[in-house]
Amino acid sequence: MLQKRLTFLIFLTQSSILPSSKGGQARPRSTTSAGIKMRILSSDNDVPYLYKIIKRIDEGESSEIFEVEDLKNPPTRLEMKVRTKNEKWAEGPFSGEMLKLYKELLILSKILPKHQNIAQVKEVLISENKIYICSELCSRAALMDDFYECADKISSRRIFQQLCQVVRVMHQHGVFHLNLRADNVLFPDENYDECKVVDFSQSGYIPTLATDVSNGFRPEAWFSPEELTSDVIRRGRALDDIKALGRILHGVLCGRYVANPQNSAQEFEIYNNHPPREGKFDDSAYDLLKKIGPRPYGPESDDKFPSMDTICHHPWIRQGDVNESLLSDLNDKLSAEWENLPGMAGHMIGEGVPVRILHSDLELEEHYGMLGNVRTSGSNSNLLQVIDNNDNNNKQLAVKVVVRKGSPNALKDHAKLYPVRTPFSIRTEVLIVWRALPRHEHIIELKAVLVSKDFAYFVTPLSESRATLADFLQLATNGTSKDLFRQLAETVRFMHQHGVVHMDLRPEHILFKDKELKQIEITNFSRAAYVAEVARTTHNGFKASKWFGPEYMGIASKYGRVTADIRALGRILHAMICGNSDPGLEYLELFQNQGKDFEDSAFNLLYKIGPSPIGPAEDRKLFSIDQICNHHWLAKEKK
Repeated sequence: MLQKRLTFLIFLTQSSILPSSKGGQARPRSTTSAGIKMRILSSDNDVPYLYKIIKRIDEGESSEIFEVEDLKNPPTRLEMKVRTKNEKWAEGPFSGEMLKLYKELLILSKILPKHQNIAQVKEVLISENKIYICSELCSRAALMDDFYECADKISSRRIFQQLCQVVRVMHQHGVFHLNLRADNVLFPDENYDECKVVDFSQSGYIPTLATDVSNGFRPEAWFSPEELTSDVIRRGRALDDIKALGRILHGVLCGRYVANPQNSAQEFEIYNNHPPREGKFDDSAYDLLKKIGPRPYGPESDDKFPSMDTICHHPWIRQGDVNESLLSDLNDKLSAEWENLPGMAGHMIGEGVPVRILHSDLELEEHYGMLGNVRTSGSNSNLLQVIDNNDNNNKQLAVKVVVRKGSPNALKDHAKLYPVRTPFSIRTEVLIVWRALPRHEHIIELKAVLVSKDFAYFVTPLSESRATLADFLQLATNGTSKDLFRQLAETVRFMHQHGVVHMDLRPEHILFKDKELKQIEITNFSRAAYVAEVARTTHNGFKASKWFGPEYMGIASKYGRVTADIRALGRILHAMICGNSDPGLEYLELFQNQGKDFEDSAFNLLYKIGPSPIGPAEDRKLFSIDQICNHHWLAKEKK
């Protein structure tokens, strides 16, 4: 059997006792398996030393669910699901019950990327008789059933948009939830700002249907061919999830939970007795119900249901995400014009931009000697470490590989290894970094770009540390955070002064140039926009209309919002104070727990730009980038 799979399964089924160094009580053995932190307990009596049970919140046939406090990181609250091993578990690591849990944990830890709308598993505890699964806490007082009653125009679109987008991410990674119902969509609190999908115990996984892969996951290393085939036969249907979304949408629009009928013959009668509330929602919401809802509101046959991509581009869904809508418009309308990437490259070469055209991808090795993959905190398998063959000092560089969207051969073979980018986004990144922006010490330097029929290769200096800001967060102090945030804010101001809005600032896109983690540089301008109205100056007489055209300029002025970068700065500052790149909505607990060493002025700035509810709500005014850079927390100490 496959070694990774066997090790993980045996770890789940066996217990191991490590004697205490003091000769007393045995202590738990801790390790990480399949990306999940796991502990083997000497007995169930070890649990109270790790977690304090606050209350029981639910129970089932063979499991109980508790709210607990993490004693390693108080006062953080988590949800603990306690599963009792029954006689089926005694059959060994390849029993049906074990394989079911095995797949669920793999889906949550390795197959799917971390997502804000999926409840994350934090730790698994294993004893001889029980398994304890600790995950993000969601309020049982805030259920989808309750949300149905209070949903309005804004909140209904916000939550359903989140659901559609997270289901699309699942399907892109070959995962089908197959049990998407009201009691498996929870909320962290009764504000109903964000939902979390839970319970992947019935989910199917079909890697052949995946169009994306997380962190280089290789299904053949974790599953047998028979298991993957059985999912295709029994349960791998995107339509099941789409119909489930339709039933949830019906509940939102009619204002109450309607039990799913046992058979299709009952569907028409049951749902017909609970019509949607007219006039309470946008017309586009009712239109979407016609496309995915249960009968008599939705399609009469399965072949009439739209795909998840079509659903996510529906006007009601896109209306809630103007940013994504405009970016999609830019790609859809302008990529076709630049589909001939080598021709585009020839035009840029004529303007002095150092782009090389490759007639074959093998020509890449004529310019650069391959040393292997660069390993960073972001698991960038698409980043190669190379030597410049034209440099006598054998200077080492990094090469980012992207697949050109629209190239069937490249997509078929490589889309699971490398990010897929439209010709438009490739061209935009090149022009922004090389033409619109002057060279800056805290912006990634592009040494060259090589383009072929199927790929684009971005050549940059090789970072000494290979670390990103995500690696720094747990080490953050007031002093180090202040220095780095000052660099970041001033660099964002520099970009805005030259008309560039990054639109995708996050810890993984901020690299450290040095091993001491004192100097940063901003990377990944694939979603950036040039907005002429924002620019206060130009670099070398840069004329955006010459390079982008009037259609781009009109859309970019709506898409490229400086507030998006300021909101991103607020999330990064919050992450520094919390020591966590994805603190979720448990803002106040993490805030109070982790931010004790930061100056009051750091909190003052966070109140101005941080994520709601700490910072301003989405419709409230934010600090400008100048106000951020001039804030007293970032003032340099006088020598």
